[in-house]
Amino acid sequence: MPSPQAIELLQSALSRLTHPIVIADLGSSGNAVTPVPDWFAKYAVSISIDALAPGESNGSIFSKDIVVSGLAICDVIGHGTLIERQFSMCSGLNEVYQNEVATYGIESFYQEVKRIDMPTTTLPEILKEHGLSQIHYLKLDLEGSDLAVLDSCSDVLHDCALLQAELRNVPLYIGEKALGESLTHIHRQGFDLIDMKNEFWKRKTPNSNRVSHGNLAYSDVVFTKKIKPETDSEIVIHALLLHFYGYTNFAEHWLMSQIMVDTKLRLALFHVLFDPDLLPQQPFNHAFFTHLALAR
Repeated sequence: MPSPQAIELLQSALSRLTHPIVIADLGSSGNAVTPVPDWFAKYAVSISIDALAPGESNGSIFSKDIVVSGLAICDVIGHGTLIERQFSMCSGLNEVYQNEVATYGIESFYQEVKRIDMPTTTLPEILKEHGLSQIHYLKLDLEGSDLAVLDSCSDVLHDCALLQAELRNVPLYIGEKALGESLTHIHRQGFDLIDMKNEFWKRKTPNSNRVSHGNLAYSDVVFTKKIKPETDSEIVIHALLLHFYGYTNFAEHWLMSQIMVDTKLRLALFHVLFDPDLLPQQPFNHAFFTHLALAR
C-alpha cells in the first residue's frame, strides 16, 4: 500500500482545487465501475445519467453523487422522442438503419417497446445547475448521439484526462458518422487516441454458425486531452486518472514532460503510480505481439 505520507501529500494537493474533479458516465444505465479509491473520490463528483435506468448511487465514496433519470442527454435543451427497445441498452433518441440491423440478424434486440416524449438537456446545463465547470473523465454510450453530445461539451472539456466513446465502424443509427470520420472529428478537438476495445459481429449468412469471427462492428475508444496544466494539483489529477483507469505507462510518459514545483509531491505521485499492490490491470495485452514483448 502507498505510504500514508504519500497519500497525505496528494490529498493536500487535491484539497487546493478550486473546483471538484468530475467523473461523468452517460448512457448504458450509467453502471460503469469506477476504479478510483476512496481517498481520491472524496474530492470528486460522480454524474450518472440514463433516461430509463440510472445506476445506483456511488455517494458512499464521492463527495457528491448526481444521478439523473427522466431526462435524455442531448446536444440541445428541449424535448425529444426516446425509443425504448427490447434490449434496453439499445434504447435512445436515434432511429436505426433497419438494413444494418437485418445484416446482423439482431432485429429482436431493436424491436420497439414504446416511444416516450421526454425532456432533453445537455451535460453543460447539468454542470451549471450543480455549480460545476469542468469534466475530467467522460464516458459516452448514447447509441448514436455520442459525437453530438461531445460537441455540446466543448467548453467544459479543457482538463479532460480521459474520454471514452462508443463509435461504430459503419453507422447503425441515423445521423452518426463512420469510425474513421469520428476519430478524425474527435482528434480535431484536441484529443489523442490511446486505446480501442473492438467488438466483432457476424453477419447473418447461411453458414455464419460455422465460423467464429465476424467484422468490426464498433469500438469503445479512449482518448486523452492535450492539456497544459498550470498547477501541481492539475498535474496530479491528470496523472492519477490515467493511472486509475489502467493507463499507467501513458501517465508516466506524460509526467516526464511536466514540471512540478513541489518535488516531494512528484515523488508521492510516482509512489502511488507504481505501488505493486495497487497497480491496475493494464487494458492492452502485448502478448498478442510477441515480437514487441520480446523487444522490450
